[in-house]
Amino acid sequence: PLLPLQILFLNLVTYVFPALALGMGEGDATYIKRSPRQKEDSVISARKWKIIFFYGGLITVSVLSAFFITLDGDNANAKLAVTVSFLTLGLAQVFHVFNMRLTNTHFLKNDITKNPHVWAAIILCVFLLLISTQLDFSRKLLGLEILNTDQWIIIWLFSLLPLIIGNIVNLFGFGIKK
Repeated sequence: PLLPLQILFLNLVTYVFPALALGMGEGDATYIKRSPRQKEDSVISARKWKIIFFYGGLITVSVLSAFFITLDGDNANAKLAVTVSFLTLGLAQVFHVFNMRLTNTHFLKNDITKNPHVWAAIILCVFLLLISTQLDFSRKLLGLEILNTDQWIIIWLFSLLPLIIGNIVNLFGFGIKK
């Protein structure tokens, strides 16, 4: 339920800055010591495809849930529901960076949370997403609406849901392994 310009904005904001920040991190020191994958092995394993579909589905369900709750609860205002889904998707993608930690690392103590560039990227992304709804120019350009407190609660709840569920799943060992 997003407009093309909104998708472009989200792609620029929520992918570029976190990716650059992750690239500036230390990374896994043991990675270089591992033997290379075999030529016949896939670049993306079946397990990693499952993880990609799991998180993609989780974020999709969160965004669509926020969309339909807003659409139903606010007298079928489609533009308002699109604004809620836009911000829910953007924030969910930003917070998703924390789901990319290795399974054998602690939720609060890992290479991602120790990377100051990641925190700077998250702050920048959240700021850009929030300001997109606050400035008249950007709000009109992106086709967004002004939101009330109830809608912001929906946005924060559903954008954090993939992070929460992802960490619960990581507790049971389904996350990314070395």
